[in-house]
Amino acid sequence: MKNTLTLIPLVVCFSLLTGYNFMSAQWSAPTAAAPGDNTAAPINVGSVTQVKSGNLMANIMAAATSTWSPEYCDELGNNCWDPGTGAPGGGGDGIGYNQTWQVVNRSQGVWYQNTTDQPIMVFHKNIWDGTIIDVGVSTTTYVMMNYQDYDSDLDNGSTLIIPVGHYYRFGTYTHPTHGHYLVRELRAP
Repeated sequence: MKNTLTLIPLVVCFSLLTGYNFMSAQWSAPTAAAPGDNTAAPINVGSVTQVKSGNLMANIMAAATSTWSPEYCDELGNNCWDPGTGAPGGGGDGIGYNQTWQVVNRSQGVWYQNTTDQPIMVFHKNIWDGTIIDVGVSTTTYVMMNYQDYDSDLDNGSTLIIPVGHYYRFGTYTHPTHGHYLVRELRAP
Protein backbone atom coordinates (compact mmCIF):
# COMPACT_ATOMS: atom_id res chain seq x y z
CA MET A 1 0.00 0.00 0.00
CA LYS A 2 2.88 2.34 0.88
CA ASN A 3 4.45 1.72 -2.56
CA THR A 4 1.19 2.63 -4.27
CA LEU A 5 0.92 5.88 -2.32
CA THR A 6 4.47 6.80 -3.32
CA LEU A 7 3.87 5.88 -6.95
CA ILE A 8 0.71 7.99 -7.41
CA PRO A 9 2.41 11.39 -6.88
CA LEU A 10 5.21 10.40 -9.23
CA VAL A 11 2.76 9.45 -12.03
CA VAL A 12 0.81 12.70 -11.57
CA CYS A 13 4.03 14.77 -11.61
CA PHE A 14 5.33 12.98 -14.73
CA SER A 15 1.97 13.50 -16.52
CA LEU A 16 1.94 17.22 -15.72
CA LEU A 17 5.50 17.73 -16.94
CA THR A 18 4.86 15.81 -20.15
CA GLY A 19 1.61 17.74 -20.80
CA TYR A 20 3.37 21.07 -20.18
CA ASN A 21 6.10 20.14 -22.64
CA PHE A 22 3.54 19.45 -25.40
CA MET A 23 1.57 22.62 -24.59
CA SER A 24 4.60 24.83 -24.89
CA ALA A 25 5.92 23.23 -28.09
CA GLN A 26 6.61 25.78 -30.78
CA TRP A 27 4.94 25.57 -34.21
CA SER A 28 6.77 27.05 -37.16
CA ALA A 29 5.07 28.00 -40.41
CA PRO A 30 6.29 26.56 -43.76
CA THR A 31 9.07 28.51 -45.42
CA ALA A 32 7.27 28.57 -48.81
CA ALA A 33 4.02 27.44 -50.42
CA ALA A 34 4.07 23.76 -51.40
CA PRO A 35 5.99 22.33 -53.09
CA GLY A 36 8.68 25.05 -52.91
CA ASP A 37 11.34 23.86 -50.40
CA ASN A 38 8.64 21.88 -48.72
CA THR A 39 6.66 18.72 -49.04
CA ALA A 40 4.92 18.00 -52.32
CA ALA A 41 1.41 19.35 -52.73
CA PRO A 42 -1.19 16.68 -52.02
CA ILE A 43 -3.65 15.47 -54.64
CA ASN A 44 -6.72 17.56 -53.99
CA VAL A 45 -10.17 18.34 -55.33
CA GLY A 46 -9.14 21.57 -57.06
CA SER A 47 -9.82 22.27 -60.74
CA VAL A 48 -6.14 22.82 -61.63
CA THR A 49 -4.27 20.01 -63.43
CA GLN A 50 -2.06 18.09 -61.03
CA VAL A 51 1.04 16.06 -61.83
CA LYS A 52 2.30 13.08 -59.88
CA SER A 53 5.66 11.60 -60.92
CA GLY A 54 5.34 8.30 -59.02
CA ASN A 55 2.76 5.54 -59.27
CA LEU A 56 -0.76 6.07 -58.03
CA MET A 57 -2.62 3.07 -56.69
CA ALA A 58 -6.26 2.72 -55.72
CA ASN A 59 -8.68 -0.15 -55.22
CA ILE A 60 -11.13 1.43 -57.65
CA MET A 61 -10.38 4.34 -59.93
CA ALA A 62 -13.07 6.10 -61.94
CA ALA A 63 -13.17 9.12 -64.21
CA ALA A 64 -16.14 11.49 -64.39
CA THR A 65 -15.62 12.39 -68.06
CA SER A 66 -12.62 10.59 -69.59
CA THR A 67 -9.31 8.94 -68.90
CA TRP A 68 -6.25 9.10 -71.10
CA SER A 69 -2.76 7.66 -71.29
CA PRO A 70 -0.14 7.44 -74.04
CA GLU A 71 0.25 3.75 -73.09
CA TYR A 72 -1.80 1.14 -71.23
CA CYS A 73 -0.27 -1.84 -69.43
CA ASP A 74 -1.43 -4.85 -67.42
CA GLU A 75 -1.56 -4.74 -63.61
CA LEU A 76 2.17 -5.54 -63.36
CA GLY A 77 3.22 -2.76 -65.73
CA ASN A 78 4.01 -5.27 -68.50
CA ASN A 79 2.36 -6.09 -71.83
CA CYS A 80 1.90 -2.44 -72.70
CA TRP A 81 0.27 -1.16 -75.87
CA ASP A 82 -0.24 2.18 -77.52
CA PRO A 83 -3.93 3.07 -77.97
CA GLY A 84 -3.03 4.76 -81.26
CA THR A 85 -2.28 1.32 -82.72
CA GLY A 86 -5.57 -0.22 -81.61
CA ALA A 87 -6.45 -2.43 -78.69
CA PRO A 88 -4.67 -5.78 -78.60
CA GLY A 89 -6.82 -8.80 -79.35
CA GLY A 90 -9.67 -6.85 -80.94
CA GLY A 91 -11.47 -3.84 -79.56
CA GLY A 92 -10.49 -0.62 -81.31
CA ASP A 93 -9.46 -2.12 -84.64
CA GLY A 94 -10.68 -5.70 -84.28
CA ILE A 95 -13.31 -7.65 -86.16
CA GLY A 96 -16.51 -5.67 -86.57
CA TYR A 97 -15.01 -2.27 -85.72
CA ASN A 98 -15.94 0.19 -88.50
CA GLN A 99 -16.96 -2.74 -90.68
CA THR A 100 -20.23 -3.60 -92.43
CA TRP A 101 -21.60 -6.68 -94.15
CA GLN A 102 -21.09 -6.45 -97.90
CA VAL A 103 -22.32 -8.59 -100.78
CA VAL A 104 -19.34 -9.85 -102.77
CA ASN A 105 -19.04 -12.04 -105.88
CA ARG A 106 -16.60 -14.90 -105.54
CA SER A 107 -15.68 -17.54 -108.13
CA GLN A 108 -14.69 -21.15 -107.65
CA GLY A 109 -10.94 -21.76 -107.45
CA VAL A 110 -9.93 -18.08 -107.33
CA TRP A 111 -7.81 -16.94 -104.38
CA TYR A 112 -8.93 -13.76 -102.59
CA GLN A 113 -6.64 -11.91 -100.18
CA ASN A 114 -7.63 -9.85 -97.16
CA THR A 115 -5.81 -6.63 -98.06
CA THR A 116 -7.51 -4.58 -95.34
CA ASP A 117 -5.80 -3.66 -92.08
CA GLN A 118 -8.30 -5.70 -90.03
CA PRO A 119 -9.44 -9.32 -89.96
CA ILE A 120 -12.54 -9.91 -92.10
CA MET A 121 -15.36 -12.36 -91.59
CA VAL A 122 -16.57 -14.36 -94.59
CA PHE A 123 -20.00 -15.99 -94.61
CA HIS A 124 -21.10 -18.29 -97.39
CA LYS A 125 -24.12 -20.43 -98.06
CA ASN A 126 -24.24 -23.18 -100.65
CA ILE A 127 -26.97 -25.26 -102.26
CA TRP A 128 -27.35 -28.91 -101.27
CA ASP A 129 -23.89 -30.30 -101.81
CA GLY A 130 -20.76 -29.13 -100.03
CA THR A 131 -18.07 -26.67 -100.92
CA ILE A 132 -14.44 -26.84 -99.87
CA ILE A 133 -13.01 -23.58 -98.46
CA ASP A 134 -9.25 -23.16 -98.15
CA VAL A 135 -7.59 -20.50 -95.96
CA GLY A 136 -3.88 -19.79 -95.74
CA VAL A 137 -0.98 -17.42 -95.33
CA SER A 138 -0.32 -17.85 -99.06
CA THR A 139 -1.85 -19.62 -102.06
CA THR A 140 0.57 -22.51 -101.51
CA THR A 141 0.45 -22.76 -97.71
CA TYR A 142 -3.15 -23.25 -96.60
CA VAL A 143 -5.53 -25.56 -94.78
CA MET A 144 -8.96 -26.86 -95.72
CA MET A 145 -11.31 -25.08 -93.33
CA ASN A 146 -14.66 -26.35 -94.52
CA TYR A 147 -15.87 -29.46 -96.24
CA GLN A 148 -19.60 -29.77 -96.01
CA ASP A 149 -21.48 -32.97 -95.91
CA TYR A 150 -23.86 -33.58 -98.83
CA ASP A 151 -27.11 -33.08 -96.91
CA SER A 152 -29.36 -32.77 -99.93
CA ASP A 153 -32.24 -31.51 -97.84
CA LEU A 154 -30.35 -28.61 -96.24
CA ASP A 155 -28.70 -25.40 -97.31
CA ASN A 156 -25.22 -25.53 -95.83
CA GLY A 157 -23.23 -22.53 -94.78
CA SER A 158 -20.21 -21.48 -92.79
CA THR A 159 -18.52 -18.43 -91.37
CA LEU A 160 -14.76 -17.97 -91.32
CA ILE A 161 -12.43 -15.24 -90.06
CA ILE A 162 -9.64 -14.33 -92.47
CA PRO A 163 -6.65 -12.63 -90.78
CA VAL A 164 -4.95 -9.60 -92.33
CA GLY A 165 -2.87 -10.61 -95.34
CA HIS A 166 -4.29 -14.16 -95.51
CA TYR A 167 -5.94 -15.76 -98.54
CA TYR A 168 -9.12 -17.78 -99.02
CA ARG A 169 -10.84 -19.55 -101.89
CA PHE A 170 -13.88 -21.64 -102.57
CA GLY A 171 -12.52 -24.92 -103.82
CA THR A 172 -14.10 -27.59 -105.98
CA TYR A 173 -17.81 -28.01 -105.67
CA THR A 174 -18.85 -31.50 -104.71
CA HIS A 175 -21.52 -31.43 -107.41
CA PRO A 176 -21.06 -29.65 -110.77
CA THR A 177 -24.39 -27.78 -110.69
CA HIS A 178 -24.32 -26.86 -107.02
CA GLY A 179 -21.98 -24.57 -105.15
CA HIS A 180 -21.90 -21.40 -103.12
CA TYR A 181 -24.67 -19.05 -104.02
CA LEU A 182 -24.39 -16.45 -101.29
CA VAL A 183 -21.19 -14.79 -100.06
CA ARG A 184 -20.96 -11.91 -97.59
CA GLU A 185 -17.92 -10.27 -96.05
CA LEU A 186 -17.80 -8.21 -92.86
CA ARG A 187 -15.18 -5.63 -93.83
CA ALA A 188 -14.45 -1.93 -93.96
CA PRO A 189 -16.52 -0.14 -96.62
